[in-house]
Amino acid sequence: MIAFEPVPENVAYLRRNVERNELTGRVTVEPVAVGESCGELTRAPVGRAVR
Repeated sequence: MIAFEPVPENVAYLRRNVERNELTGRVTVEPVAVGESCGELTRAPVGRAVR
């Protein structure tokens, strides 16, 4: 399984949970987003997001 997580702050949490649940070797964490086209996205810092 491949897990995609674009938010850097969450990547460490995701990797830690993969290890805690003994899924290392079965789950690969990719610190990127998946979308229809290539490019870069600037995200708002936590607490400043527009709803």
